[in-house]
Amino acid sequence: MKFLYSLIFFVTLVSCSPKSTSDESSDSTQVVAVDSVSVQSADSVVDAKPAKAPIAEVKAEKKDPSQKILKCKFQSIEEGDCLHIIFDCADFGTATTASLPADQLKLWASLTVFEGHGDFPAANPELVGKTFEMIHNYTEGFTCEPGPNGEAVKGKVPNILSFKLIAN
Repeated sequence: MKFLYSLIFFVTLVSCSPKSTSDESSDSTQVVAVDSVSVQSADSVVDAKPAKAPIAEVKAEKKDPSQKILKCKFQSIEEGDCLHIIFDCADFGTATTASLPADQLKLWASLTVFEGHGDFPAANPELVGKTFEMIHNYTEGFTCEPGPNGEAVKGKVPNILSFKLIAN
């Protein structure tokens, strides 16, 4: 069996090696190796072209209609019944940020500062007036509305998916 494979390998190498241009002979035979070795005349070999594979139709990704892309200016941090993180487009005080990558979560956290304000957060003066791009949808979370007995109430809250500072 090894001999047969060696022979097929040798014949394949010989048939693939380039012929010298000075060696012009009228040899019209061609060696084809598949499962066995056979000799055929060049006239009987059909030039079979591979069929083109069908091109898959590229479909556009469906956009999640619940996702919103906003460009908003950061304005302030306010306290009341809960913490309010105020942008010119909305209050994101109750937003969840668990979906943010670490660098964007750090940027989100830098909106508030405690220095010089005791236990109460204040707006980071370096970021007030800066424009941010936010992508968000809504998820179930605790709203800022207290229940009839003052307990926390669950409802739809913003779920921040992306948070980036836009150069301005």
